Amino acid sequence: MREIKFRVWDKQNMRYRDTEEFAVTGTGRLLHLSSIYGDYNEVDDVDRYEVEIGTGLKDVDGVEIYEGDILEDPFGRCEVVWVQEQCSCLLLTKTSSGFWRLECGHANYTLETTEVIGNVHDNPDEEAE
Repeated sequence: MREIKFRVWDKQNMRYRDTEEFAVTGTGRLLHLSSIYGDYNEVDDVDRYEVEIGTGLKDVDGVEIYEGDILEDPFGRCEVVWVQEQCSCLLLTKTSSGFWRLECGHANYTLETTEVIGNVHDNPDEEAE
């Protein structure tokens, strides 16, 4: 069984937090490590944090790919999004007519040509094409 990885975006401080501080339960609740007692407590301000799940894949440079990442390959840019109904991450791309489309990948899409160039928080202007 593969390890489920995640990262936590702190909306208040506008940065990723150290994932050693957090745990996610099987039901998706976010827990925070209490430095005083060394145990986890449920996060009170859930709207402050955004949990992004890892895909288990790596790009051409060996960088792990997470939900919210912006990827680039020879066919353009796309954003990795979580689709609850399918319990998986898919790619969000912009069509030539400007509409957004979810897809499993571009034609001829391979990780050998794909690079993580940013994420939706640090690089909002690097929007998917």
